[in-house]
Amino acid sequence: MIISENIKNTAPSVGDVMLKITRSKTGDRGSVRVSRVFNRSSNSKQKRIKRKHSTVGVVTEKTSRWMEHVPGSFGTSASFALRFGQIIFSSASLIFMCLDYDFYDFTTFCYLTTVMAFVTPWSISLALADTYSVLLKQLPHEPRLLSMVLAGDTVMSFLSLGGACGVASATELLSSMGAPICGDNLCSQYQVSATLAFLCWFLLLASALFNLWSLPSLL
Repeated sequence: MIISENIKNTAPSVGDVMLKITRSKTGDRGSVRVSRVFNRSSNSKQKRIKRKHSTVGVVTEKTSRWMEHVPGSFGTSASFALRFGQIIFSSASLIFMCLDYDFYDFTTFCYLTTVMAFVTPWSISLALADTYSVLLKQLPHEPRLLSMVLAGDTVMSFLSLGGACGVASATELLSSMGAPICGDNLCSQYQVSATLAFLCWFLLLASALFNLWSLPSLL
C-alpha cells in the first residue's frame, strides 16, 4: 500500500501531461510560425531587390537601345556623317573666303572667316569622338557631356547662320553698287562661301536637334 501511494504521488496526472503536451505543441508551432514569418519577410525583401535590379537593367537596356536607334545622336555613325559634312562645308567656306586678302576690309567677311575657323576644329574633334565610339561600340551615356555637345552645336549653328546671312547680304549690296571689290569674280566667291556656310549651319542644326532629342533619355 505504501509503495502504491508513493507511485501515485510521484506519477504525473493526466492533466499535467496534457498541459505539457499542449505547451510543447504551442511552443513548436510558435517557433515554426516565427521562422515562417521571418522567411517570408526575407524572401519578400530579396524579391523586391531582384525586381529593382531587373527594372534598372531593363531601363538601362531600353535607353541604350533607344540611343542606338536615334539617328544623328552623339556617338553614332549618322552623327559621324553629319560631322564629316560640317568639316567639308566649313573648310570649303573658309577657303573660298580666304582666296583674296580684300575681305579684311569688311567686318562681315572677317566675322564669317572667324566663325568657320572655330566650326572646323569643333567638328573635327566631335568626328574623332564619334569614330572612337562607333569602332568600340561604346556610346557615351553621360548627360553632362551630351549637354555640352548640344550647347556647342547650338552656339556654332547660330553663329554660322549669322555670318552666312551677313556675307550674303553684303555681297549682294556690293555687287549692286558696282564696288571695285567685286572685280575678278570676288563677289561670286563670297557668295559661294556664304552658301557653304548655310549648308554647314543646316548640318549643325541637325546635330543639335538630334542630341536634344536623345538628351531626355539620360536624365
